[in-house]
Amino acid sequence: MPTLVVTPKQVGPGGHGLALHVGEEEGAAQAAEFLAGAPPTQPARFWVSDAERQRRYQARVAEITPEHVGCVAILDEEQVRPMNGHLRPVETIAQFVSGHPDGVTGAADTLDRHWSSTTAPNYLEYEAWFQAQSRDASRFLCPYDLRRLPPGVAPQVLRELGRHHSHVVLSESQDPAVLLLELFVFGRPEAIPPRLAPALDWARRCGYVRDGRGDEDLALTEAGERLVRTWSDSATVDW
Repeated sequence: MPTLVVTPKQVGPGGHGLALHVGEEEGAAQAAEFLAGAPPTQPARFWVSDAERQRRYQARVAEITPEHVGCVAILDEEQVRPMNGHLRPVETIAQFVSGHPDGVTGAADTLDRHWSSTTAPNYLEYEAWFQAQSRDASRFLCPYDLRRLPPGVAPQVLRELGRHHSHVVLSESQDPAVLLLELFVFGRPEAIPPRLAPALDWARRCGYVRDGRGDEDLALTEAGERLVRTWSDSATVDW
């Protein structure tokens, strides 16, 4: 399971962080905090998908870590491409990383904009592959907008993401569905960190989760699935 940290700034050298957010405002704040944690003089990039998002992220970077304003760049394609039946980084990202052998700070927010329930396994394989790579002095962040997770497979996806990252930053949202979903990053009741312990107690009392037996993990009940679906249906994201 990943180590829970308060801010992406705490994802240190060798880290492969998972940052969960709800909406672009929180995503921009997390991006700025991540860039702020880059070691002095280390090359840094945070790729976004369009000019409007770049403007919004740059504004938050200017508030939190002005020296990194020029580090928000546009990636006008998905950050992964098919290679030999798998998803791997596009050339822009691969060249940036390989061009700085002493380490980089890097992230891109385009991964969750292209997946669906059908393609989720391919993206999770990519995360598992990336987690297995040697990172040395480099630090990376994978931001995921919880509103973009396909609701039917969100618990399973979050459980796998938890297994394939070294650190995790939770959303500051206190929406019940968000708290419920975040439990699945850790999967098993004994792995739930103290910050989420009240959410686990609440989810049990309300009958939204059931504890696994033996080697099984937490699972959503029908009531929990309805809560997640209702929240997902109200999100302003084009599935």
